[in-house]
Amino acid sequence: MNGEIGCGERKLETYKLWHIFRDPGEFIYNLNKAIKGQAEAIKFYKELRNIAPNTFHKRQVEHALEDERKHYHILGSLYNHLTDRRVQPVDEIPVNIKSYREALKEAVEDELMAVELYRSMYLSTFDIAIRDLLFDIMNDEMEHADRLTLLYADLALL
Repeated sequence: MNGEIGCGERKLETYKLWHIFRDPGEFIYNLNKAIKGQAEAIKFYKELRNIAPNTFHKRQVEHALEDERKHYHILGSLYNHLTDRRVQPVDEIPVNIKSYREALKEAVEDELMAVELYRSMYLSTFDIAIRDLLFDIMNDEMEHADRLTLLYADLALL
């Protein structure tokens, strides 16, 4: 590695981050991936909430939506702190939900993949404050998977 990570016009000097991360370039890459995932989840959950079949379902989806908004803000602040750069806007990705039931399955899978990403990020840093932040987000994502699984099972009772 040449000591720099490409980040737009300026370069992030990784030697300043080696004491915090096992591989600073990989962490920043995963952080960008996580931020993009949070932005996509916000858009997805807004649409899912709109087609939820009842108040109980809407409340559960709204809970996940609010958490994703919080995560987006926290991760964006971390990115800004580490790179001295603002998060670049995420390209608009259209949400195309064909079936509420299938969307719930897709959301559970996405949440579980997010858990794996946050676990990897958690294990790649030596900084306790960053670990605590990632641990909280990882737990929220596991909770979302649980809530969405409950909604999927509840559909059989409707």
